[in-house]
Amino acid sequence: MMVDHSKLEGKVLVVGDRGFESYNAFAHVEQKGWKCLIRVKDPDSNGILSALDLTSSEEFDQEIQWILTRKQTKVIKAHPEIYKFIPKTSPFNYLDLHVNKFYPNTFRVVRVQVEKNSYQSFITNLPESEFSPEVIKELYHMRWGIETSFRELIRKPLKSYISNLSATYSHHCSMSSLT
Repeated sequence: MMVDHSKLEGKVLVVGDRGFESYNAFAHVEQKGWKCLIRVKDPDSNGILSALDLTSSEEFDQEIQWILTRKQTKVIKAHPEIYKFIPKTSPFNYLDLHVNKFYPNTFRVVRVQVEKNSYQSFITNLPESEFSPEVIKELYHMRWGIETSFRELIRKPLKSYISNLSATYSHHCSMSSLT
């Protein structure tokens, strides 16, 4: 994972979009001692939140404590509120069936309103005492500003490159037809 190769030290906050929604990504960030704020799919989708017993409120901030495992014993199956089964087909580098059978996992699920009738959901390990749902919303919004600026930075040179490439190709083709 890219996180493992990073040389960043100190207080690090990884802010990610729905493409980073995975237990494995979350665990790698946690193992580095970093904090994360990841936007996730809504509870009524097929993402991480769909397996959780969350409050029915539109907005909420709820702590989740789970033990992740690849085991499927009767006890584990009988307690889905405690255990989350991770199939072998899902990458998770901190579990196996022999030595590391369990991985305790604690995170917050924060759901905030961003517009009328529009909500966003996040998982984070940022402490509730320092990061209210409103602050979580602001942090993610900052990330969005960076992303749109980055897209614009990439788009302009790319358009220029394609335009130059097209002109060069057209010129080359017309020169080739003369010979």
